Amino acid sequence: MKQAILASFLALASATAPFSAAKAQVERANFDSSPFSLGTLTENEGALGRDLWDGATAEEIADQLRNVPTSYEDPVKRLILRRVLLSPGNGPDGADADLAGLKLLRAAEAGYVMEAGALAELMPGLVVQPSLSRIVAMRDLYKLQFDQACARGANLREGRQQPFFVRLRAFCYIHAGETPAAELTISLAREEGVLSPGDEQMYANLFARSVPNEFPRSALQYAAYRKLGGLFAPTDIPDVTPAVAAAIVYDRGLSTPTRSAALVRAAREDLVPARDLADAAASLEGEEVASVIATIAAQPAGSFNRSQAIGEALVAAKQNPDLYLVLTKIYGQEIASMRPDAVTMPYATELALSSLIIRNFATAEAWIQAVAAENTIGAERAFLNLAKLYSYLRPGAAQRLAGAIGERLPDPPVPAIRIPDALAQAQASADLPTTVDRAITAAASGARGSMLLAALATSGVRASGELAAVRDTVGAALYKRAEANRLAADAAFQRQALESVGSLREEVINKEAYVPRLKPIAAGQ
Repeated sequence: MKQAILASFLALASATAPFSAAKAQVERANFDSSPFSLGTLTENEGALGRDLWDGATAEEIADQLRNVPTSYEDPVKRLILRRVLLSPGNGPDGADADLAGLKLLRAAEAGYVMEAGALAELMPGLVVQPSLSRIVAMRDLYKLQFDQACARGANLREGRQQPFFVRLRAFCYIHAGETPAAELTISLAREEGVLSPGDEQMYANLFARSVPNEFPRSALQYAAYRKLGGLFAPTDIPDVTPAVAAAIVYDRGLSTPTRSAALVRAAREDLVPARDLADAAASLEGEEVASVIATIAAQPAGSFNRSQAIGEALVAAKQNPDLYLVLTKIYGQEIASMRPDAVTMPYATELALSSLIIRNFATAEAWIQAVAAENTIGAERAFLNLAKLYSYLRPGAAQRLAGAIGERLPDPPVPAIRIPDALAQAQASADLPTTVDRAITAAASGARGSMLLAALATSGVRASGELAAVRDTVGAALYKRAEANRLAADAAFQRQALESVGSLREEVINKEAYVPRLKPIAAGQ
């Protein structure tokens, strides 16, 4: 039985998907201008191809989006989910504003609420699009803009009775001091069965004006928690949801150390756009990052002095990978425009690494070659290390660079994606047969986005013994067919790059087969 299921699934995944994908590309040649097609990611930021939904139907994708987990322990799975949900591309057949709202809702729940809110706000006619208005209201709540969030609900012409907006309306009545109206709204919502135990506790705390004992897990809960004076410590940041971590970055009512810890997590997990990251970092009075930003800001934009200040800041941050990453993301556009010259050459190694982190490969290659031109043992080590890091992202281009000095790069160590995930299992409720059915549908469609969602869904299935083997085989086959190894390599690069920040010139990554080509210069020579 198990062998028959696996054999039929693997045959379907390998045989029909290419035909379906090719057919879909012919049928859907026109650019899709529907709300679903919008995304925040660019090609340099790792956006998937615009055809990632070709071959799937809106009904299939809606079913997958409702059931895919949005919480994962594994950074690779978080990266995959972000790429799927925030890449622009032609929507599946029948995609509409409701499906776009569902996609953005899952992105917001996964922690990317600021980007999802920005996309939803671009859509025309929000007052008649409750699925999109909800995303913007969530963003407003996380940013503690209560009046704006309440106005989103009050101005709706359609969907005012949807559960989210009923719960929001009750919060808004409490915020405005209209207790009888709030009590009536909550009572009616309770009768309709749209209040969770967490909602009940939230309203009880608001009426009693007592700070909740547990951290918030939703936009409304965060708004209530902060309205009641709830605080966070820096040590709490790893334990809050990604969306709450992003909200803390913006929340100037919290302590600077807490916001600083949230800023680092936001930079590592791509929870906040670079522009907002810069504004938040600059406001962290007394923190090193704010001092660095002030120093760079004192130099005229586009000047040699500013390039020098950015380079010196990166060099100074080599022993602090978190600060290095934050600075790289904040100044990514300027780093992408810098080229090797007399002013910038002292920072070639750092600018090469930062260019790789921001995925500006043309600039990165120029800097890697500039490092090689230094003609010292330290520079040779840095050159090989940078080439090896580059091989995670573009193995062919990296080997071309290394081949110029006669080196053969080893394959970068990219761990296989582990299927079961504890956080996904705590959130998901799908059983194995249903998950396999969705996987078969995704494989038959040949849509990369659908196959990646189906693969992620397998992580939420609890199983043991032979059933676990079925789950793991189905998940692995989907990941292979959807070329998820390239996304796993991206995640492995990010981890290895930060681990290597301070040692690119001191030691060689994967030392085997490394032989220095230059003799050390003796003291006094």
